Amino acid sequence: KKKSSGRSLKVLVAEDDEGWRELLGFWLKQAGYEVTLCSDGLGVMPAARQDPPQGFVLDFDLGDITGGALCRALKQDPAFKDKPVVILTANAQSLPGLLSEAHPPDQFVAKSQDPFELLNVLELLLPRP
Repeated sequence: KKKSSGRSLKVLVAEDDEGWRELLGFWLKQAGYEVTLCSDGLGVMPAARQDPPQGFVLDFDLGDITGGALCRALKQDPAFKDKPVVILTANAQSLPGLLSEAHPPDQFVAKSQDPFELLNVLELLLPRP
């Protein structure tokens, strides 16, 4: 694990629903993370290359691409293969298929109005310096 020099950890969030995107950004900033917000899946790779995050939070259904497909692309990219990917889902039926993929996400979190589970998962996957 790399230690950053007193700078906060960066998390890239991809969420196509504006309300959820703003809420996730708010929660993460309150918890001390630097946040890059993407409104669709296609913006994730360019944004991540421009300002590489320490981890990713992806909505399961981004409209233009699934979080699972995006996770697979990230895990196959040498620049991001070791970065944790958390997938947010409101649809638990999608989980078995995703877990059996060749490049599964590091963690799933059910969408909820309570940030506790997401923040706990990020704390475990992205240890503070």
